[in-house]
Amino acid sequence: MRFEFSDIFRHEFQNLPKEIQKTADKQFKLFLENPFHPSLNSKKLKGENNVWQARINYNYRFTFLIKGDAYYLLHIFRHK
Repeated sequence: MRFEFSDIFRHEFQNLPKEIQKTADKQFKLFLENPFHPSLNSKKLKGENNVWQARINYNYRFTFLIKGDAYYLLHIFRHK
């Protein structure tokens, strides 16, 4: 599997604090090894058509779709 990125995701990622970007990169590597690793807390969002969410850390999340052999990253954001 591989990643593809929406333009919105790229913009949101670039605007994150550098520390969160580093943590996100670490979590993305883990995600590629095992998208359902417990620290990611990956889950399908209710009411959304095939949209999933995973955890960067306690405060940040990202959403994605599974499209063929790729994870299409939609958004990365601060979780309230």
